[in-house]
Amino acid sequence: MTAILTGRCQCGAVTYRAKAEAKGYACHCLDCQKQSSSAFGISLSMDTTNLTVEGELGSYTKTADSGAQTDCYFCPSCGSRIYHEGKSRPGKVTIKAGTLDDTSALQLTGHLWVSRKQPWLHLGEELPVWLTQPTAPDEWEMLWSGGREE
Repeated sequence: MTAILTGRCQCGAVTYRAKAEAKGYACHCLDCQKQSSSAFGISLSMDTTNLTVEGELGSYTKTADSGAQTDCYFCPSCGSRIYHEGKSRPGKVTIKAGTLDDTSALQLTGHLWVSRKQPWLHLGEELPVWLTQPTAPDEWEMLWSGGREE
């Protein structure tokens, strides 16, 4: 169900409102581990037009092992990553779920890059997993829209 989600950076200088479902995927790639300072990052995908940001953002472009480029937007005061915009996905952004004001309704739809997950982390069997990441558009769409099809 689409809802209005709100969030902010750690210091509160950047806030946002997003019209999206509280469904996100966990990514275990090394970039997400570094960015989140944890075992994985969680991202929520949505149309760019459904995100409104207030406050100054900094940005930089990172290049993945695959060669794909992503613009990463963050608060220049506290460094909190707010969202990403992949150059290969015009019109789409992924919010970093840890910045949501309320994460209690968040539902995971799958796990990416499990080939790089921490060995002490045990995943359940209820969600789809990818050793790297989906390659087919229908797999990405399933991941963004809620996970395993019944």
